[in-house]
Amino acid sequence: MQGYKVVFTQIGQAEIQEFVVKEPKENEVVIKVLYTLISAGTEKAIFRGEVQTGCTFPRVPGYSSVGTIVKVGKNVTQFKEGDRVFAARGGHGSYNCELP
Repeated sequence: MQGYKVVFTQIGQAEIQEFVVKEPKENEVVIKVLYTLISAGTEKAIFRGEVQTGCTFPRVPGYSSVGTIVKVGKNVTQFKEGDRVFAARGGHGSYNCELP
């Protein structure tokens, strides 16, 4: 399965890049992302390469999203495919792999 993500490739440059969505590990789920949250202050500081962020490039920005579970790892019992979830990790992309 193919996905797309926003990548800050260097200071002041962003690209949309294609990636292969990995299979979930035994305790993970794969989420098809519907919405991501933009933290304008943090992401603008990272995009500008401001020293206080301590970020290196390339970097996938973002850290929270809402989506639908499309795959579950074999040990996941509290969620199932089709569940809508909030993910507190992951970046701005079409899919995220998360620990529930």
